[in-house]
Amino acid sequence: MNVFEWEPGTIIFHRKRDEWTKFLKSLEVHPGDLAIPERDFNSYHKRKVGTEDPTGGTYIRFEQQDLFRTLFGKDEWWSFFYKPIKKKNGDIACKVSSKSREGGYTLTEVPIDDVYFVMEMQDWDFSHWCLLIDEKNFLGSLKNPGVRITKKPAKKTRKLSTRIKHLYPTKKPGRGYLYHLVSCNQKDVWHPLGNFLNSRWSDYQTAVVQGVEIYAVPYDPYIMKPVGFKSCMKDERLSPWINFPQGLPREIGEILRKRMAED
Repeated sequence: MNVFEWEPGTIIFHRKRDEWTKFLKSLEVHPGDLAIPERDFNSYHKRKVGTEDPTGGTYIRFEQQDLFRTLFGKDEWWSFFYKPIKKKNGDIACKVSSKSREGGYTLTEVPIDDVYFVMEMQDWDFSHWCLLIDEKNFLGSLKNPGVRITKKPAKKTRKLSTRIKHLYPTKKPGRGYLYHLVSCNQKDVWHPLGNFLNSRWSDYQTAVVQGVEIYAVPYDPYIMKPVGFKSCMKDERLSPWINFPQGLPREIGEILRKRMAED
């Protein structure tokens, strides 16, 4: 694993490895399978249903992306990566945005040896964003400055927004989360008042620069809506599909699936 190649927002699994192992084994999936090409994974991870006769029955497809989405939903196992750390003694660690015991998120350090799987979002949508004073400082509530102002933009507004850069604020109310700054032309921004948050914070306005509004999307598993995943790992096993560039034959795939699940 080359931690220095990971982008902010990469998903690193570093907690509850026993549960991870047990989960994959229940699906008859070897950890190395997550790193193989999606087409090959989908080719041999099929389930025969409807009959015990090996020549009959039908196959249901068990796709790699379905598994990645399930893993994303188990956010107690992983954190969003922020940046690598190289210590004076040569050890490597990761700064991550992780759940805090007091609630919310905080920046913590994870030794690289604790990381057992890494994947990235190929693309993403989002449901909410936070209002800003400027590109570094977050807008807080007048009654409670430590509370950030969050709104839910309309679908069209989200589609017309443009990603700018990553941000990790060190001051409240934004502190603790990794964010992605986004912009949208003022004329295209719409926050439907039928939403509770939009109605509650209707008097608050985000930063505006030359007719463009600036917001911050938090890397939060309940706000981020991934559109596809990709493993950042390599399969260290001898790869049998090198000899099958068009995909594994069904019979070989079935045998390999069973053998890999037993490893």
